[in-house]
Amino acid sequence: MSWVEQPKGGINGSNERREIKGLGVTGEHPEQFVIAPLDDKSVCVWDIGASSDPKRPSNGEIKACSRRGIISTETRDSDRIGAVSVDKFLHKAYFAVARSLYEVDLQTLQQTSTERYHSTITAFSDITYPTPLTVGTTSSVHIHDPRQPRNGRSSEQNFKDRLDLTTFPTVSHNQNDFWKISNGERSCQYATLGHPGTLSILNLPSSPKAIDSTTGMIFVAGHYPSILAYDRRTFPKLANVIHSGARLSTLASIPHPLSYPRSGSISPSVDAQTLIACGDYKGKGSLELYPVQHCKGALTYSTNGAHKNRISASRSRLLSVTPHGTRLVFSDCEGSLTWVERDGHTLVRRWNINAYTAPASTTADLPGQSNMFVTSNIGSDRNDVARKVVTVGDPANENGELAIWTGEKIGILGFRPKPRFDCEREEEKTEEEREGELYGRQMRRALERQADEIPLSSMGGTLGTAILCGLLASLEETRTSRLQSEGHDVQASKASLKEGPALGPKLDGNGERPLPSQFIACVRTPGSAERLRKELLSFQRPVPVTVLHGENARGVQAADSVLLGCQPQDLESCIASPAVSRALNGKVLISILAGVTIPQVEAILSREPNLGPPTTIVRAMPNTASFVRESTTVVTSTLPEASPALRLVDWLFNSIGSVTHIPAAQFDTCTALCGSTPAFFAMFLESLVDGAVALGLKRSEAQIMAAKTMKGAATLILDGETPEMVRHKVATPGGSTIQGLLKMERGAMRAIVADALIHCTAAARGLGDTV
Repeated sequence: MSWVEQPKGGINGSNERREIKGLGVTGEHPEQFVIAPLDDKSVCVWDIGASSDPKRPSNGEIKACSRRGIISTETRDSDRIGAVSVDKFLHKAYFAVARSLYEVDLQTLQQTSTERYHSTITAFSDITYPTPLTVGTTSSVHIHDPRQPRNGRSSEQNFKDRLDLTTFPTVSHNQNDFWKISNGERSCQYATLGHPGTLSILNLPSSPKAIDSTTGMIFVAGHYPSILAYDRRTFPKLANVIHSGARLSTLASIPHPLSYPRSGSISPSVDAQTLIACGDYKGKGSLELYPVQHCKGALTYSTNGAHKNRISASRSRLLSVTPHGTRLVFSDCEGSLTWVERDGHTLVRRWNINAYTAPASTTADLPGQSNMFVTSNIGSDRNDVARKVVTVGDPANENGELAIWTGEKIGILGFRPKPRFDCEREEEKTEEEREGELYGRQMRRALERQADEIPLSSMGGTLGTAILCGLLASLEETRTSRLQSEGHDVQASKASLKEGPALGPKLDGNGERPLPSQFIACVRTPGSAERLRKELLSFQRPVPVTVLHGENARGVQAADSVLLGCQPQDLESCIASPAVSRALNGKVLISILAGVTIPQVEAILSREPNLGPPTTIVRAMPNTASFVRESTTVVTSTLPEASPALRLVDWLFNSIGSVTHIPAAQFDTCTALCGSTPAFFAMFLESLVDGAVALGLKRSEAQIMAAKTMKGAATLILDGETPEMVRHKVATPGGSTIQGLLKMERGAMRAIVADALIHCTAAARGLGDTV
């Protein structure tokens, strides 16, 4: 493995390493280059040359780098760069940042155009001239026309002419809207997706020798159980669906037949190709191959002749796959690269990018060996995974090289006795400094992987459980205080109760009881329902909670007010059904979805014709401290302050902490400040505990002391002192505290924390793009 030069420069000084956020390869033998965006939104070019060209040695160093921010023109764009694609013929590169597509001229490294889509861009196709770029978002698939001037306009405004159709079907009947959608007529300019989560797009020509950009297929895959197939001539009409059942991460192809098909599948042909897909099926790696054949100007395929390796491919999810000579190579979440024959099963070799390191003293003694990879000692933290694998040069050359992107750096992998270049030579550092850097990189990588999986987890359920448990604890305390004030025996009352009574406060002055006393918890699966029931067993007496799974409409129908806590991308599946929409008539809907605005919720509910009273929507964001009734909740709505709905919301969240009403424009910032910072504080506290353990304290004791100290400092500030006053009181002249503060200042701790909050706010705002 030969690691390319890592870019440097940032808020911590000129020696801070920049992270590489993607991978593209361009050029022809012997001039080959790697193109990638950096985390400061600049574009970098590396010269990787050719391993077989002695006259043009390559050192893997940076050839050129653009100015910062070239692929980000708006502060609200999320930090995550969603996709990278390179046009080798026109010398252009395309980058996706949140909802924006940026085109960059590789000869000048200047941005030439910008296009903004209506939702977050998650995938690009590769570009093989003259076939244009295909763009996938969380809700649609578009064909990008580079000939149209953009100037930052929306893709919906720019779609005036169809790019891929040369002729149109002639019809004699009435061209109504249904006909236009089902037959791909001009007015429907992009394909909509029923499920979010596109991760890979493949443009497959009608035959391996085809050069016509108007023919062929577009295959789309992601977090849905099927591969979607569109014929370019009739796009956006869906041509067919290939059922997989797996969550697929990458699509690729080889211009050769899979094998002689089984009975009932397509016939072998010189124009046959093979569609390759990889991902995971029930937690294990899945490598899938589907035969595709050119027939009468179109591509046909059959699942009868497909091969699916879901047993021996990998124990973990497959991330990337690409042809490598006569074989296939794929990567997984454990850092392994695996070569198999084209049947998808026969193992050729398996190699882990973290496991094998050739000692410097032995690499010179292996001149004749070419059946094993050799990696440089520098550049591997032994926790890398190959997120993207790309063939460098001719894919038909099985001794060719591979470009590998780990998420923050790029390496060139090949069969050779020693690395081609080594740009990662580090300065002499103490053992303590090296261990500290290694720990920091491993923690950052672990957090990145966790962030990648958040869209698939049940975060709303966890926060909903925290709110429910906090409410029940508050109601139990209220009831106990009332019984004591009225002179009742609290223990006898607890023992005599078999069902939860009305636990709300006493009647108000109008004789009304507007506050809830019974609760219904709706979850997706029986497993989630069982976990919630076990959580509720921690209360000393039966609680007034009914747990339902898979019955949202029934739960909403029986409720007076609804607390909505799901993932933003799951919003439609939760409330868009006619039964749920009707059940919400006249009720209060409290949304705790990050990034989803009140108008977005209203738009989904308005899709169903509804003659009943409107739903009252309030947006709120509590945090996980709801478990201990210390949540800081922010609330926004269009209701007057004295409305019954807001009184209900205030009572609800005051029961588990405190409430602050804010304008809608400030909500995403407060989401980050109140909802995300408990994790920030926990990481800071964990770092303090690690330092104390290194100095000899027991972890349990250090954790209690640090947490109580943090709580005491927060109490001082809540009592009226400013953070600056607290800091000056502790940091006496010539003392030890000021030395620690200076060390943190040298590490730019203030700038890092502030930047983290800004990025967190942008990410929270972007979550609503999945709706």
